Order: sequence, then structure tokens, then C-alpha cells
Amino acid sequence: MSNGDSKNLEIGKHGLHFAVVELTEKCNLRCKHCYGNFVGGKSLSPEDIRLIINQLQEIGCWRITLSGGEPFILGDKLEEIFNLFRKNFKKLLMVTNGVLINDRYIEFLKKIDLLQISLDGPEKIHNYIRGEEIFSRVISNIIKLKDNGVNVALMFTANSFNIDYFPQVVEIAENLGVKLFFERYTPKRVGDELSLDVSNFFKLTKFAMSENIESSDPICNLHNHIVNNSSKFLNSKSFSGCSAGISGIAITSNLDVLPCVRIRKKIGNLKVDSLLDIWYNNPVLKQLRNLSEYKDNCGHCQHLKKCRGCRAEAIVENQELLSGDRLCFLNSSAFRSKQIL
Repeated sequence: MSNGDSKNLEIGKHGLHFAVVELTEKCNLRCKHCYGNFVGGKSLSPEDIRLIINQLQEIGCWRITLSGGEPFILGDKLEEIFNLFRKNFKKLLMVTNGVLINDRYIEFLKKIDLLQISLDGPEKIHNYIRGEEIFSRVISNIIKLKDNGVNVALMFTANSFNIDYFPQVVEIAENLGVKLFFERYTPKRVGDELSLDVSNFFKLTKFAMSENIESSDPICNLHNHIVNNSSKFLNSKSFSGCSAGISGIAITSNLDVLPCVRIRKKIGNLKVDSLLDIWYNNPVLKQLRNLSEYKDNCGHCQHLKKCRGCRAEAIVENQELLSGDRLCFLNSSAFRSKQIL
């Protein structure tokens, strides 16, 4: 990069604040609710990683989440990869199923901003979703990490099978002394048996709010701000809500660029495309930023700019990127009349 381009290194200059980088397609588990098809053998090469870092630096991205597949399946290679990203970005996170972590990783993990480990229920439920004896191994590793000063948090992915066990996961997190987040399950097809419905999604959101448990889900966040009458947030002219095409992207181990990890729609590839060019000129990202094209309950919502619903959910349910989010309880007559608050 020339000296004249150094201004592009300014944090957040081009609006892309964070990226999820999938280090590998490989995974040691076959979870029932996984959004990806992580059964391949592709992992990022050292050349791929340098390319990704350079492209992300050029656009001013400052927060990176390392993901997979399963990052720890890379073994000894992971420390070098971790250190490269740690050196070049302001904030570094990693997501993992927590099974393969052992003592050799502890020292460099102390330098991470957050290590997010999945927990989808108490022992019987977590093992049903992820595999036999997984729960005990994960809990043991969480305790070891916490005892060694690694910043650990849990992520609960709510689906129709495990949603009633969320309070038990809250209790587990409290007993472990770690922070808990939650997110919704993204259906793989219409009529997916693990899909949430509006009623149980609202109950989950309301319970989480009562326990001060955060979520990145745009509808959950908007609900909390409305209930708390957060006028500064609601009246701000800035975007928030769904990050796809607004403030974040994902990069796969094939160097494909995606609007988010759950929208598995390729919008470019860093082998042939500039990330800066994709960010400004890709038609899918332009669509996501054009509020006048949103449809259904999202299209006529006064809080569209603060939410935009979940685009991954919309694609699955309606095969349209900008259609409504079926789990939105904010536009229901019951919500507007305050009957469900």
C-alpha cells in the first residue's frame, strides 16, 4: 500500500467495523442446528491470511471474530494465526465449541478480548444437540480458561428444542461466573422443526431482558430500547440493527465474501476482488442499505433503520433478501396495545 493510501487504515473509515473470518471448513462436531456445511478440508493458507489482513486493514476494519468450522482443529497453527490478527487489529474475538481446548492454548488466549463458547442447554440437551459427553468436556475447559485469566463468555443458540432450558443455562453461567449471550437459530428450510415461533421468541426476549442478558439480534435489541424508552437510540440518525451490509461482513476459508455468516450468498472473492470495491459496489450490499426496498412488516416499520430484522431468516422463509422477518413481535397488534409487555 502506498503512502497515499495510508488514510484508509483509519479505523472505521469506510463503515466496515467488523468481520468474521472463517479459518477452516473443518469441524470436529456435527451439531444439529449448525448453519454451515463444515465437512470439507479447506483451511486458510498463510498467503490467504496475509491477503485478508491487508484487505481488512485497507478498509479500516477494527474488530475481528475468528471462526470456523472449529478454529482449534487447526492445532499448533492456530497460535501463529491468532498472533497475526492480534497484532493488526484493535479487538479480537474467537468462537468455538470448546471441546478441543487444552493447556497449550492457554497462554496466547490470555491476549484475546473474548473467547465465545457455545452452550445450548444443560447436559442432556447440549449433548443431544452436539454429541455425547461434549457438555462435561466444555464445562471443564471453561473452568480451566477462567482460572487462567482468559475472558470467556457463553453463547446460547435458541431453537424450538432447547428454548425451555434457557433459564438453566442462565444458572450455569452464573455458577461459572461467566457472561452469557443468546441468539436465535437460523432455519435451514421452511418448516424447519428447530425453528422458533413468534410467541416463544418473545418469551425468550422478555426473560433475557429481565436477567440483563444481551443479544445481537436486531429485534431483541430494538424491543429493549423501546421498553426502556431509550430516546437517544431511537431518535439517532445512525444505523444499527442487522449488521449485514451495514457494518459487518464474513470471509470464508475459500476467500468468499458473505454479507454475514448466516447469509451463505457469495458476493465476491478476495482472490479476484478488492474488499473495498465489494463494500462500495456490490449490488447485494447496496440492496441491504436501500431502506425503500424492504417489504412486509419490515418495510412499513417506523424503526426499520434501527433494526431491519434478520435478513438470513427472511431469505429462508421467503427466498427474498428484503422480505419481512417472521419472528418480529414488534409490529403485532398485541405489542402495540402493550398487552404483551
